[in-house]
Amino acid sequence: MASFVGSLIENIKRHFAPRVGRRALSAFPTFFQRLWRTVPSYFAFYVFVPVLGYGLWYGVQIANVIAPFHLPPEDTKKPLPFSGETVAHAVQDAINSIRAEAAGHPLAPPCEFLGSPEEGQFGGLKAGASGSFEVRGQVSVEVKGFSPEAVKSVARQVLGNERDVTGDVILTDPDNFQLMAREKNYGPWMTKPKPRTVEGLKYASCELAERMIGAVNKNVLAAAWIRRGKFDDVLGLYHNMPTWHGDPGGLNNFGVALRMKCNTPRQVATSLQICRDQNVETIFRNAIRVKWWWFPEGYYNLGTALRDKRQTDAAIAEYRKAIRLKPDYVMAHYGLGVALYDKKKDDAAIAEFRKAIQLEPLLTDAYVGLGNVYLQQREIAKATAEYQVAINIDPKGESAHIGLGNVYLQQREIAKATAEYQVAINNNPSRPWCKSGYVRKNLRGIHRHYS
Repeated sequence: MASFVGSLIENIKRHFAPRVGRRALSAFPTFFQRLWRTVPSYFAFYVFVPVLGYGLWYGVQIANVIAPFHLPPEDTKKPLPFSGETVAHAVQDAINSIRAEAAGHPLAPPCEFLGSPEEGQFGGLKAGASGSFEVRGQVSVEVKGFSPEAVKSVARQVLGNERDVTGDVILTDPDNFQLMAREKNYGPWMTKPKPRTVEGLKYASCELAERMIGAVNKNVLAAAWIRRGKFDDVLGLYHNMPTWHGDPGGLNNFGVALRMKCNTPRQVATSLQICRDQNVETIFRNAIRVKWWWFPEGYYNLGTALRDKRQTDAAIAEYRKAIRLKPDYVMAHYGLGVALYDKKKDDAAIAEFRKAIQLEPLLTDAYVGLGNVYLQQREIAKATAEYQVAINIDPKGESAHIGLGNVYLQQREIAKATAEYQVAINNNPSRPWCKSGYVRKNLRGIHRHYS
């Protein structure tokens, strides 16, 4: 085999090698030299090909191009503190902020004020792809000729994928304004009156951004709202969506919001009509049925719904399906660890929690999971260390404080246990297990037996 490859290479060399001496090389060039000499003749072609590729790459992607907002006639006595270009950029920054939140990142300016103090870890959300928003800059507006922005704009217009978003700044009274925007297929969208200040523009741009995203792709807005705990708003967003077919991402997010809405103390959940009318497990199964070839988020959420119903073996099977499709799925490894812990398969649970931490070192729930396993094994020192790591990462996380309280309670250190339980309640008074469940039950037991 080696001799065959060697002879083949020698034959190729002889084919391309010059058959004349060095002095005649210029008269009898090699194949590659002849090829290179043709480049100047087709230089325009070689430039056109990458430009065409660049245009097609961006042309097939739907883009909502935000034009500078129209301003009312200038009031010399009380001028607006921002321009039409500033408004367009503020709206785009707000859209980017909300989309980043939907993808799991912390809320960034200008919309950081929208964040909820009770934001939690939500795996299995599906934001999906949607048309991008971008501001039409001076390059694409003023330069007539060859430019990257012009190429993108022409390609999108030819393919019908550029949508113009126009807007107006409307003065409602001497001290307030509203933003109104529209697009050919959507809108108009209008904000509530805001003060005529730069701070007012910040609030108005975020409000307008949510309405624009909700019109173009509900799943992005739903994912952001779920992370803020706005479950009722998400259910309202999907209120007319059929639950037996349709958008799998929408079904998935609807199921997550419904599960979190109904995951309350039994006496509350059973009184909610929507919790009686809808079956979370069925919703996730329908989402997977629509996108059966690759939907790890759906399998993860189905596993979690089954674990809620104490169907642990079935939950483990669904988590494993999610991991097979997406081996680096952090929350699927964490969920599988919890299910294995429920089955008292401690070594396997520890392995899954460790894998989740390897993929996401700041995942406090995984450290709490490890602490719970070690506490179940009565390895107090290891459990305490894991809970403490979680508290160091997130001092307000109630699960770690509850776990540490359990450690102290097991050691009969009543004062320390009471203090940890109280921290959990103070940091998260509205959480079901802090408000009326496990923690208060433990505190009542402490007072009954040790007071």
